[in-house]
Amino acid sequence: MKDISKCVFSCFKLIYSFVLGAGLMVFNPFHGTAQNMELELIVPSTGWKKPIANGEEFYFPAAAMQPPTLNFFIKNTGTETLNIGSFYLDGDNITQFTILGLVELSINPGQQTSFGISYNPPPSFTQQSSASFIINNNSLDNPIFTLEMRGAGSELYGPYSPLYGELQSVYIETCPQINNCIGRESGIIQAFSLAEQADFTDTYRGTIVNGEGDLWIRVSLDGGEFTESENLSFSPSESNLSQGILVHRGNSFVNTTDGDIPVFLKYVETYTRPDGSPLVLIAPETLGLPADIGGLAKFEFSTDSISSHNIILASDSYNGTFTPFLDYFEAIPNRTCFNCGHYSIYKRFYWLNMPPVVTANSPLGLKPNETAIITTDLLNVHDYEELPPPAGDLPYLPNPANVMFDFNSTTPLPEGSGILYLNGTPVTATTTFTLADLQAGLLTYENTNPDATNDSFVFRVHDTRGAFANDSGNTVYTFSIIIDEFIGIGETAPNSDKNNLQVFTDPIKQEALARFVTPKTEKVKLALYNLSGSHVADLFNGNTSANTTVEVPINIMLFPSGIYLLLLQTEQGVAERVKFSIIK
Repeated sequence: MKDISKCVFSCFKLIYSFVLGAGLMVFNPFHGTAQNMELELIVPSTGWKKPIANGEEFYFPAAAMQPPTLNFFIKNTGTETLNIGSFYLDGDNITQFTILGLVELSINPGQQTSFGISYNPPPSFTQQSSASFIINNNSLDNPIFTLEMRGAGSELYGPYSPLYGELQSVYIETCPQINNCIGRESGIIQAFSLAEQADFTDTYRGTIVNGEGDLWIRVSLDGGEFTESENLSFSPSESNLSQGILVHRGNSFVNTTDGDIPVFLKYVETYTRPDGSPLVLIAPETLGLPADIGGLAKFEFSTDSISSHNIILASDSYNGTFTPFLDYFEAIPNRTCFNCGHYSIYKRFYWLNMPPVVTANSPLGLKPNETAIITTDLLNVHDYEELPPPAGDLPYLPNPANVMFDFNSTTPLPEGSGILYLNGTPVTATTTFTLADLQAGLLTYENTNPDATNDSFVFRVHDTRGAFANDSGNTVYTFSIIIDEFIGIGETAPNSDKNNLQVFTDPIKQEALARFVTPKTEKVKLALYNLSGSHVADLFNGNTSANTTVEVPINIMLFPSGIYLLLLQTEQGVAERVKFSIIK
């Protein structure tokens, strides 16, 4: 569709106003007598419609996984031609909304025209978005129609199953008919626990609203095609978020020998805690999500247990007596279809972006005058949103280029030991690189000062949402480089056997013992380094016999408290490395 978000407002601006004395008077040159304008959201795939009132706050689906595009109708319900004078966007975040395909400026009586609005906040825009879409027209009822658009920040993900850790979900069948219990008197219960992701970020469960604005609560009694009002809508007056109760309403038909019978539908969901007390639900608008979701169940911690009781009810009138919808359906004697009661309800999770996690930060070791690649074995990061686990219905692919490193505006290699390159170009304090660069082997170090024994660079790493990896709140990490004449230690020796390096510490006796087994007779070196990459001590340097256990005592009284790296080096490279702590 053509982007016409700027439209023709500037062309009509002078037509709509003139100065009289000291005041500004606004008039409508198209003002008529029998035009009526209505705005309606339409979901093309199902025909579900939602009328939009003038001035209504309208919330778009979450955009982090896939930017949504919603479709609307402008309808002329009057008896004379409806003319659109101008339409434009106004407000703080107009660049995040795009008007698509609105080209008809005259609409005949009883006709309508369609257009779309897409929402795509920048990746680092984490607050909620707002903008106004204003339509000037000649209708009597809404001559200046305003749609107050809202959208969740880019850090809100979902709806999807949790990307991190475990989630225990159990259906508690309350009648012999398994899934059909939702249409019986007992209803159906789903219990959730062990939502491990909740320990790392705000995590919510709620109904799916897809990129078309389609709320996934569907009930049908005439074959299961789920069209128009068979997609249910939220009923605020019957819901009670403080009591954990959500109600959605809709309509269907039962085909009978006497014609189609209209049926009123109601889906009732009740959330409780293990002790039976109500779970207070979160209004979706507080997160920038569509109000039709109704409410969200928030998981505070992985230890939370939440239950949801679900039942679908039916009645022959809006305010009539409601009974379980399958019981209602089966009680109609002259229905022409005996297996036409269907429902489709999908719930998923919404959560705030989780920051990257540094999964490897081990020193690079090499001989003087050597060049080495900084591989992902040494420096690596994981990000749950940018590098999600395999899943068939994800709307996007993993992208390591979205995980970005910088040097925190500091010059790398302050000891002057060599040169750090990115794809052959020396880096500076302002250079950035990505996880994709690391995976491609594009970050290399060249030692040009053979007298240096160590060096380092500081780094930070963040995702496209601007969330930084952190260690207890500290976002700045140090990558260490060790220059050692004995042997390069950049990589584990190829085809080397494990030496089962172990460290046993006894803080009370202030003693430690390193133990390893060499699979063949060879020369080895056991060296101690601190985490800044500085060599602390050589603990063993000599020949060992094949399959012999070597024990090396460590007098921890000689070293300050801290975390140390023990490297077992063979003639082929580093056989093993172990971190351990000295505590006094």
